[in-house]
Amino acid sequence: MFLTDNAARHPFASQFYGDGMNVWRAATLATFDEWFYLNCLVKSPEGEFPEIILISHPSHDLLSFLDQRQDDVTVIDLQLVSPPHMNGTRRWKMEPLVRIWRDPSNAWSHRYEVANGNLYHSVQNDRDNTEFELCREFAFKDMAEPAAA
Repeated sequence: MFLTDNAARHPFASQFYGDGMNVWRAATLATFDEWFYLNCLVKSPEGEFPEIILISHPSHDLLSFLDQRQDDVTVIDLQLVSPPHMNGTRRWKMEPLVRIWRDPSNAWSHRYEVANGNLYHSVQNDRDNTEFELCREFAFKDMAEPAAA
């Protein structure tokens, strides 16, 4: 989840958006969980506009957003932003997401497959002995072919 502080609110730019919208100079990551970066084209009566959308963990929030916004949002690129404990390194990684799998017995347990074939798990003890179901597959024009599952 993302946390905002009123001190980071941009007072001038926020005036242009109105209707409860605010522009923030900074946001804090409230948890050390994965999150998603969507590069989109948003349709409006005035035309199509690029927009970057950040969606926090868990992945069913991402899927719900995509299902609700199919008519006016075209996703160009979708990235998984994974913390070090998830990706096995010492740093956060941002990688093209190609598949989301879910554990049908645990709503918080997901497996993510990125474009290079790496698999990451939202619940670390579910790596080896959990049966996951394919939840969603993503393919974008400029993305390399996903590795075989």
